Amino acid sequence: VDKNIKLRFKFADYEDTWLQANEDLLDRVILNLLTNAIKYSPVGSTVDITLDDNEDGVCLMVQDQGEGIDQEQMQTIFKPFSRIRRHEVAKIKGIGLGLRFVKAAMERFGGEVSVLSELGDGSCFILTFPHSAVVDD
Repeated sequence: VDKNIKLRFKFADYEDTWLQANEDLLDRVILNLLTNAIKYSPVGSTVDITLDDNEDGVCLMVQDQGEGIDQEQMQTIFKPFSRIRRHEVAKIKGIGLGLRFVKAAMERFGGEVSVLSELGDGSCFILTFPHSAVVDD
């Protein structure tokens, strides 16, 4: 299905940021978040991918304009086989392992994954890598 979703990259200030991480694993983590953002976004919307360096570490944020996640579901989305009930009803395909994989991979990198979301206002998944993972060029 062609959803005509625009990807908007916002990390020109951090263009030369390098991380000490398994490249294949990191690719899969980012691809997983982008795939989810596109899958759960409405037709013609925008997904923002932002890189930021702050006191917590280097953060990669994937923000969609989807329907968001309610507080009850937020407690379980990183657990294995967890799927949001309304997506099962809507026939959005998935087995509920993607975000569990992202969480496990981020722990391996010494970082973490978190989410900010409100129903009706999209979701922002945040990958935070510790400053110790940044490679000085």
